[in-house]
Amino acid sequence: MLRAPDQLATEHSLPLVQTDPQGGIEAALSAFDMQLYALGNWQNNDRQFNNRFFGGGANAFKQDVHDYVMQASKRTATGAEIAVRSITDYNANNATGNLTPSAWQAQWQAELGQPLMRGGVTFNRIASPAALPGVNNGVLIARMNNDISVAEFRRGAPDYLSNVMNAYWDLAYAYCDADARAEALERSRLTWRSYDAQKTSNRRDGSAEALAREQYYRFQSEYQDAVAGKLVGRTQVNNSSSGGTFAVVGGVLAAVAIADRVACQ
Repeated sequence: MLRAPDQLATEHSLPLVQTDPQGGIEAALSAFDMQLYALGNWQNNDRQFNNRFFGGGANAFKQDVHDYVMQASKRTATGAEIAVRSITDYNANNATGNLTPSAWQAQWQAELGQPLMRGGVTFNRIASPAALPGVNNGVLIARMNNDISVAEFRRGAPDYLSNVMNAYWDLAYAYCDADARAEALERSRLTWRSYDAQKTSNRRDGSAEALAREQYYRFQSEYQDAVAGKLVGRTQVNNSSSGGTFAVVGGVLAAVAIADRVACQ
């Protein structure tokens, strides 16, 4: 899960693909969204001129200038870009030749641009209108990636169910194995105590007691392994083609850890 998260299909895989800011469906459709552009520019000029000609008839030229631009544009499926903009200018100055102290000027512009050698609707849907060479991020490709993610999730669902079942049976086996080894450990402990008592009373020699002691410690080691275990290969799912090959690896704690990991997928 940590080394290769992209290879794990979860319930979050499809939303991640859909909301990808580079290759998602909404990202591909955003190339056709309407764009709103607004600009406001203000200037205040106060200059002194030695020559009245350059100052518009005054040595001290004072001016307030405002510029406003508002534009709405949209790209169509054919690649055409339609734009409507409004440009408004305001100019107030003390030039002696002015009819009024200030003046407004407004312009309306409409623009239509259509690429003629770009491939048309099919190209735009595959590569997107603003595609770069070698970078295709059109709506069709984004939808295809979305369908691939859905198919991978559907393929991963049986794997997930099979992994849950395998983890359950691995855990059940680990508990049974630990119980059996605990019982064997207790029996070996009783045998050791019996041989130790017989050794003390000189009814048996020390070799029998040593053998029983060795067996007890060996069973104790096996019981500890049955409780702890190791995080190694478990029962495999084989892509849901079968129930998997039983790994027969003991360890209650290891089986619990793997079961928790499978449940978190």
